Amino acid sequence: MISCSKENKLNQPKNMTITGVKLTKFPPTKPNGNRWDYWNNSPRDRADLQFVISTNNSAALFVSSIIEDANAANIQTWGNLHIVIEEPNQEHKLVFYDIDDLPGNGYGNKVGEIKFTPYTYTPNEPPTFLAIGNNKIDLLIDVEYNW
Repeated sequence: MISCSKENKLNQPKNMTITGVKLTKFPPTKPNGNRWDYWNNSPRDRADLQFVISTNNSAALFVSSIIEDANAANIQTWGNLHIVIEEPNQEHKLVFYDIDDLPGNGYGNKVGEIKFTPYTYTPNEPPTFLAIGNNKIDLLIDVEYNW
């Protein structure tokens, strides 16, 4: 990460890098109350989580690895990421899916989605993480800035 001088803080960064994503809250079941995975009463009924980041109305900028059988009572962490956000002042969308290995299932069932703008001017040192959430999901996004 390149450190920021006082004069650089008045400008937007050239780009940002997302280095980690922590999902701190997500629904333990589908909206209808059914388990995420329902395979003949298998004890493995939790979501197999994957997330996708995109700008509005664009193809995916990044598709994460899958966390199998994610427990909604625990924080789910994707670390050691290097997701470059070229337009940090533009609104982005982050969508979490329950990935099921079924033909024609695409990304799977949507667990939650959130729209966010990665960078917003602040007169102070910009944050090293973004805390965002809504009524379905909460997350922390670790970020670095390139001025």
